Amino acid sequence: MPPGTVLDIETTTVFGTTAGRIISAGNGIFTGLVTAERRQTGCVRFCYVPDGSQTAPPIPLPARSRTHRRDRSNRTETRFVPDCGHSLRLSIFGQPGYAQLSQRCAVEIATGAEDGSEMGVFSFLQQPQTQSELRTALDEYLRFGLEAGMIEQT
Repeated sequence: MPPGTVLDIETTTVFGTTAGRIISAGNGIFTGLVTAERRQTGCVRFCYVPDGSQTAPPIPLPARSRTHRRDRSNRTETRFVPDCGHSLRLSIFGQPGYAQLSQRCAVEIATGAEDGSEMGVFSFLQQPQTQSELRTALDEYLRFGLEAGMIEQT
């Protein structure tokens, strides 16, 4: 980015590093370091930003997500790295599953957006809400003793 760039990024998955003068972001996933020249303005909310990034102070997360912020052990940190191959299905452009969250993704990322959906570019699908409603409906209408399972498809 040229010097002085002001970025406003919403519901996006960004591969690689991001730099700008002022960065405002929401409901996104950044796989590389994020560097803002001016950290007193702008905000990064409901986003995954890698350690070592220099951004404006994040807005506090709602109560349902605060627990992972307090307990930041090494085990929790490894679950949070989206580019480790466990959280994103595929990072090769043009392939099915590009930038989609995998089933092994941390719950904090899969339900960490402002509205309870997944962070990143596929937030608009609202998959956690759809799955929850489907489970509820299946439980209501299945006969006693039967169980239903979900098989995800790209």
